[in-house]
Amino acid sequence: MKLKKNTILAFIISIAIIIVMIPDFGYSTKDSGPPPTIKLSWDQDDWHDSTNQSTSELDLEYSETYEYFEWDEDGIYDDGVLLQQMKISYKDGTNTNIWFGFSHLFNGSNGIDVDNRAVTDWNERDDVHSELSSRNIIPPEYGLGGELLTTTEFEGFRIYNGTSADLNITKTGNYPNSWSYWPEEEQWLADLKFRNSSMRIGQVQLKTEDYSSNGTASIKSIVKFDIHINATIGLAANKARGIKQNNTVINTVLSYTINHTVDYTKMKYGMDIDWSSAKDFPTFDDYVKIKDGDPYCLMLREKPTISVYVLETEGIETFSTNDENDTAIFKQNEHLLFEHKTVKNYTLKEDSSPHETTRKYYEISGWSEEMNRNQSKIFTFLDGFTYNQSTGFECDPTFIMYSGVPSSNRGEILGYDLFFLLGFLSVATILICEKLKKSKLLLRSH
Repeated sequence: MKLKKNTILAFIISIAIIIVMIPDFGYSTKDSGPPPTIKLSWDQDDWHDSTNQSTSELDLEYSETYEYFEWDEDGIYDDGVLLQQMKISYKDGTNTNIWFGFSHLFNGSNGIDVDNRAVTDWNERDDVHSELSSRNIIPPEYGLGGELLTTTEFEGFRIYNGTSADLNITKTGNYPNSWSYWPEEEQWLADLKFRNSSMRIGQVQLKTEDYSSNGTASIKSIVKFDIHINATIGLAANKARGIKQNNTVINTVLSYTINHTVDYTKMKYGMDIDWSSAKDFPTFDDYVKIKDGDPYCLMLREKPTISVYVLETEGIETFSTNDENDTAIFKQNEHLLFEHKTVKNYTLKEDSSPHETTRKYYEISGWSEEMNRNQSKIFTFLDGFTYNQSTGFECDPTFIMYSGVPSSNRGEILGYDLFFLLGFLSVATILICEKLKKSKLLLRSH
């Protein structure tokens, strides 16, 4: 199978792939600066610890998919993609599938041999990102039919000068006739990024507990695993602003717990980030001169994407929130489909007492003319950090999706591997489009 740019864009539009939280403005493309240096701390052919497992509740398997991808409009499929994924398939009639994986892009297929399914040079890799996706039957009592599709990519954090109370969030135009709410760039110090980093899936543990659904005895399936990431803190390359890449690799662990029943799937991940080796990380000196002991804050960058499939896919483009603005609530026809609980509490490495985030919700946070859509956004800020003193933090966000047993006439959609690969590439395509347009505007303004 060959994947063409137009196919990816059609997929984006058809399932309304939306970036409802924080897009990655630090992404490097050919037109916006040199490709990032991806530091490898382990053999990328050995990207997971566990092996395939099968129980009466689920099947867990690892796979690698090699494909060609066309980005340029020359009709030549000259880019190579390697998808490494762990897929969990549940056997309880909800048709629930969850997969976590890494997408590796090789421009011009340099360093990858798609036909022979081999990477010949990992140093030629131009982009890699991780993503959690899921698919399950919508509860039949909703009367909606079909399935729920979700995708969440993990980008990291943007670092701002001062505290969240100091930030000025304004309406900015990323390109003509499109806009989005963002903190002012002059307050932006650096990035703490998961993208373009070495990643590895650790040991997977499986267990079960008794569960009752409407008085019927059932089973709760519990899956636990860690994702080890060599994240970076500092500056990403930006040709338009004359910024050279200058960052430090730091240790990050995402600890997942997935609880699945016939009624819901709850995905919780703990985040443990340590930058003690880079307390004085490099910052944008042209914006602000930060000194030892000065305060700074982190803004969470998350992008859950929700769509519903019946006879065709329909994206849910905006979400509501609760009174505390800590949960993105996705509904269709007033039926609850998905909740994303963002970080509400966190613990600093130097302080064991819990801290609460500052969360600002915008029902309509932006408009994209090209995609013809609005979007909602929750800005989640973590305060309490001081330059050259703070060393990291821990937190525990949660995702919850609601499922049910399928009806006998349910239709089928794209295969799991294809859907996951298209989801990966569609996110990458959006980021490239946004980055190219922003870079061109910046170049014209300088």
